[in-house]
Formats: sequence, C-alpha cells, structure tokens
Amino acid sequence: MANRQTIEPQLHLAIQAFDGREVAPLARFLDAVPYDAVLGDLLLEMATLTDRRMQVAATWLLKRAHEQGAMISVQQAAAMITLLAQVTQWEAKLHLLQLFATVPIPPTHVDRAFATFLELTHDENKFVRAWAYNGLYHLATAVPVLQDEVAVLLLQAQQTEAASIRARIRNAVKGSIWFPPKVRSV
Repeated sequence: MANRQTIEPQLHLAIQAFDGREVAPLARFLDAVPYDAVLGDLLLEMATLTDRRMQVAATWLLKRAHEQGAMISVQQAAAMITLLAQVTQWEAKLHLLQLFATVPIPPTHVDRAFATFLELTHDENKFVRAWAYNGLYHLATAVPVLQDEVAVLLLQAQQTEAASIRARIRNAVKGSIWFPPKVRSV
C-alpha cells in the first residue's frame, strides 16, 4: 500500500504538468504509482478543491485507474456520489458520471444518486446530460423499483434531447431486459 506522504508530492507535480487537455503527465503518474485505496482517497479529496485543473485531473485519474482494473471501494463510490453534486467543472462531472456505468452505487446512496443524476439531465453541457441519463439507466437496472420512473424519463429524452444524447441513451439501453418498457395488456 502506498504512503500518502510519498505519493502526494508526485501527484501534485503530475497535476501541475497537466495543461487541462494533454493527459500524458497524468498517465505517466499512474504508470509510476499503482492505484490503491490511499491514492483513491487522495484523488477524491483533491477533486473537492475548486481549482479547475485539480478537479479535472483528479477525476480523470480515478476514471483511468478504474478502466485499468482498479477497484473502487463502497466508501469511495459513496464519496463519488457526494462529489458529483459538488464539482463545478463539466469535465469532472463527466468523468464521475462515466465511472457510474460500471461502479455500483451503494444502497445507502441510491436516493442521492438518483436526485443528482436527475439534476444533471438539465446541465448545460450535452455530454454531462447524456451521461446523466446513462447513470439513471444503470441505477434503475440495479434498483428495479426505479425502472418505471426512469423509463418515462428516457422515453421523454428520446423525443426532446439532442441527437448525441439520444445516441448515448440508445447505447446504454442496448440489450436491456427492462427498457423499453413492455406494453402490459389488461
């Protein structure tokens, strides 16, 4: 397990080298410092800062580490739900929303996740809106009691949202066993 005192200075250097677009300094950091719970907690903490570069870099690192096989703990997933409601940068919101396509939401945070995802379906950024609908779909898949309500939201979005958002919804629900809802005969 990594020691916070040894990885924090390295992380700060990587984030300082990150220009907001080119992720190579961040990727090099992850290559040099294996992801563990200490690093995950540090990234979540850094993402709470109001600095744009810090939010975007920290959430990108979380997402990249998870894509490379790092496990996100239940506590970290819960913290990510809270963080999603706090971050101000659209890229940070997007990274967190993309994580929730594969990171299970703790049962204790389902209501908060639902409310946050729903709120983000009204975000000004199309990518954030698209992935917020994606989050609602995955949440309803895990929590069937939400399926009727989410189905209505997804059907409305398929009629009113931009083509890029509709495409994200189609991609999310491809192969779904519950969406679109079946017409029930009486």
